[in-house]
Amino acid sequence: GASPEPAMVESLRKCLIFPDFSAAVDAVVLIRSFSESLNHHPRVEINGPKKPGQVGCTVTLTLTTEQKGGVTTADALAASAIDSLFPATATASEGGRRPPPPRGYHGW
Repeated sequence: GASPEPAMVESLRKCLIFPDFSAAVDAVVLIRSFSESLNHHPRVEINGPKKPGQVGCTVTLTLTTEQKGGVTTADALAASAIDSLFPATATASEGGRRPPPPRGYHGW
C-alpha cells in the first residue's frame, strides 16, 4: 500500500543568545533586511535574562507559512539565510518531527 505522507511541521524555531539587548536588536535589524529581500518574515521575540545574575539576551525566531498550514520551502530558505548570518551564535534549537531538510538547510 501507499505509505502515509509525513506530518507537516507547524513551525521552525531557533533561539539565539547575544551579550546584551543592544546586540540582540542589531541582530533583529540584520534579520529584517534579509527577510525583506526574501519577502518572508519570521516571528521575532526578544527576552532579557530570565534569572537574576544571568547575562545575555535571547532572540527567538519562528518561521512558518500560515496560509499553507506549516513549514514550506520558503521557511527553509529563510532559516538557511538566517543561519548564514549567525553561524556560531545559535545556542538552543527547538523543533518537532519533520521530514528530511532541504539541501542547504541546517540547525533548526
